Formats: sequence, C-alpha cells, structure tokens
Amino acid sequence: MKGPKKYSGMVDCLVKISKEEGIRGLYRGFVPGLIGTAHGAVQFMIYNRMKVWRCQRLGLQENAHLDSRDYLVFSALSKCIATTVTFPYQVLRTRMQDHNVQTGGVVRTFVNTLRREGIRGLYKGCIMANLRQLPAAVVTFVTSSMHVDVVQLRLWLNQHDHLIGGFTGGIVSTSVCHPMDLLRIRYSADRGQGIQVQPTYNSYMDATKRIFRAQGIRGLYQGVSANMTARALSWALYLQWWVVRIAFSVSSKEAFNKMREILPFHTPSENVDNFICAILTGCSVLCISNPIWVVKTRLCLQYETAAKRNYTGMVDCLVKLFKGEGVRGLYRGLLPGLFGTTQNSLYLTIYTRLKAWRCQGLGLPKDSKLNSRDYLVFSALSKCIATSLLFPFQLVRTRMQDHNLPSGGALRTVVDTLKLVGVHGLYKGCLMANMRQVPAAVITFVTYENVRNLVKSTTY
Repeated sequence: MKGPKKYSGMVDCLVKISKEEGIRGLYRGFVPGLIGTAHGAVQFMIYNRMKVWRCQRLGLQENAHLDSRDYLVFSALSKCIATTVTFPYQVLRTRMQDHNVQTGGVVRTFVNTLRREGIRGLYKGCIMANLRQLPAAVVTFVTSSMHVDVVQLRLWLNQHDHLIGGFTGGIVSTSVCHPMDLLRIRYSADRGQGIQVQPTYNSYMDATKRIFRAQGIRGLYQGVSANMTARALSWALYLQWWVVRIAFSVSSKEAFNKMREILPFHTPSENVDNFICAILTGCSVLCISNPIWVVKTRLCLQYETAAKRNYTGMVDCLVKLFKGEGVRGLYRGLLPGLFGTTQNSLYLTIYTRLKAWRCQGLGLPKDSKLNSRDYLVFSALSKCIATSLLFPFQLVRTRMQDHNLPSGGALRTVVDTLKLVGVHGLYKGCLMANMRQVPAAVITFVTYENVRNLVKSTTY
C-alpha cells in the first residue's frame, strides 16, 4: 500500500520545506537552474540566425515579414536544439529538488549520475521534454511572430462591452453572495406543517451555523459552480441583448425600432415598449439557461443530514437529470420562471430610469459615467422593489425544481402552498432574497459599469 502523501498542496509544501530545510531547501537546484537559463538564449540566437538566413535566401531585408510556415519551422527547430543541448542541467536541477533521495550538490549529483547511468542518464526524459517544448514553442511563435489584428479586436470589445461587463459582474456577485442564495432556496423549499424532508432551521443564523458545522465553508457553497455559470451566462446575454443597448445607447435607436417590429402591438409609451422587449429578452435567455438553474437548485437542496448525495457536481447532475427525467426534467419550473423574468425587466427598467434621471439632473448625456455611489443606490433600490413584487414566482419555481418532493405543476404548487400556510407561504425566504439580491445587484452593476467603461476606454 502507498503511504500518505508528504505534501497536501503548494502552501503546505512551502511551509514544510521552509521549516525542515530553511532557505537552502527553497533554493535547491538554483545553480543548474542559472546555467540552464542559457537555454532561452541559445534558442533565441538560433531562431534569429535562421530568420536572417531565410531572408537572405529570399533577397529580403533582415527584419522582413516571412511566411507563417517559416516561423513555425524555425521556432520548433530552434527549441529542439536548445532543449537537447542544455537538457543535462534540467536533469541535475530536478534530481537536486527531489525530496525522496539525498543528492548533495551539483558536482556530486553530476558525478553520481555519470557513474551509475553514464551520459545517457543526463538525457533521461529528453524526448518528452522536446515533445512538450515543441507545442509550447509553436504557441509562443503564434502569439509573438504573427501580426494580431488589433483594430478588429478593439472593435469586437467595443461591440461586446455589455456582454463582458455582465459576465464579469455575474461571476463576482455570485462568488460573494452564493451562501445567501443557498439559504433563500432552502427556506423557499421548506413546505412546513409536517412535510419534513430537510432539517428544521430556527433562523437564518441557525441555518448558517448548522451547515457550517456539518460541512464547513464548502457546505455554504454547494451548487456555486452551477450558480456562477447560470448567472454569468444570463447577465451576459441579457445585458448584451436589447435592454441595455436600447436603454443606454443613443446609437441604439435603430436596434430598438427593429425590435419593435417583432412586437404584435405597440403602446404610446416607448418605456412600455422597452419593458416588453426586456421581457422577451428575459424569456429567450431563460429558455437557454433553465437547465443550469434546475441543476443549481438541486445541488443547493442536498442537505447535510441526508444519508447520501444524489449528485456529485454540476455535470453529474445534468447527466442524471436528463437520463432520469428527460428534457422535461431540464425545464422544470420554466413557466413560473418565464413570469419571473419580469423581475429583471422591472429591475432594469427602474434602474435605467433612475440612471437617466440622474444624468439629466447633472446635465450630462444619457450614457455618461456616474460615480459608484449612484450605481450602488440605484441598483439596490431597483432590485429591492423588483424582488419583493415578484418573489412568489421564485418560490414556486424552486419548489417545482426540488427533487426531494413531487410538486406537480405551477398551479398545483401555488394551491398547495396557499392551503398549507396561506399567502405568507409564498414569501418564505423573501427576506434572505432581498438580503442576497441587494448586495448581488450592487456588485453586479458596479462591476458591470466599471468593466464596461474600462473596455470602452481601452478601445479608443
């Protein structure tokens, strides 16, 4: 049987080396490493000589741009030669850093290797080193020798600033606020009055303590990968499509008019049409991301008191869900989710109106950059209003996606909830939802606005 591993990770290894061997241990193999730095110099020298030779053969200037194939061949060949010539230093360095055998210094390691294995011992692993170095050299060549079309890259960034900002904001906010989301889901899934498939929590603080005691910080971040994927994808698509471009950009009038052509009817108010467009966008995004939301809910509802876990992670949950329940399982809770898309639409409508009002009050253009305090207040206020008004849809959706109890359809879930606990039951977890949604919205939009402005500033 194999014994226990000496080091559990990078930090543990660093600490143990420092304690046991001191500074000397941290710098084992330093001398052959220094000599081995000649590897890069040798490669660069050979590479440049090959380029000059090729330019002379073609009758070009020394710094002329060559064919991509030439760069590829020269880069791979020079890397091969440099690696082979300087490889013994890599062998010595590796053996000096090995904790399993005492090697002594550079000279002793070199002499011992020659005595036991001959010259061949100094080239052990050379083939694999070249196999590894060749693709690395090709990647280096691709990034350094080929001309990158900076203009096109900047244009793409400028066109997708909302997507980049929304994606970043979704990831940052989820990484901070996921524990509150988990508590909200567990409270919403609790049907009460004798229907117990989960631990009974006395308060949010009690729930946090019990989860932390049983599973540590990992327990509070159950389902975080699915949550992060779903939120980042949803915010990126939602903010890139219609709403922000319509509401914030002066140049998006044409895009808005095209969107209005799809609507079966129009209202006298452009704001109402904006709201309808936002709902359609939200429905489209949800149809794409709903399977990931189902996975996130189910991972969050794997309780610490359960005998065994049904799912080991996001991919495992997706596969089992599809095999066990088919496409229908992947789209559980879609109907209340579609109604719930009005939350983001309402949220963004309020947010954009507040932002436009603030810009107007300051005498600035519509899409001007405001300070972070304005973004914070506007996003928190708009999210509170939208979440409180439409929370019952979130609760129904969560209960329909719960794998611990059959829920039936959306209507049956609403009726059963009203019978058991009344209207109050439709707002279970609403407090935590606002406690989670407000900081999440603040983080999302402050990140979004700043990342978006950063992207725009680097594209001009």
